[in-house]
Amino acid sequence: MSRMMIYNYFPCPGLARQFADAMQGKTLFSDAPSGLFLAGPRRTGKTTFLWIDLAANTR
Repeated sequence: MSRMMIYNYFPCPGLARQFADAMQGKTLFSDAPSGLFLAGPRRTGKTTFLWIDLAANTR
């Protein structure tokens, strides 16, 4: 991520770990290896969550 200032950022490492496990097929009865859908209102941190939290758990 670039040197962009992020205000009001609340880390979600537990949620990111759950998403990463689902995408890697580590959870029982998960269809997530074929894809996940992340939805929410505009400007609520979806992209920030992907860039910071989820990317760190999928490396």
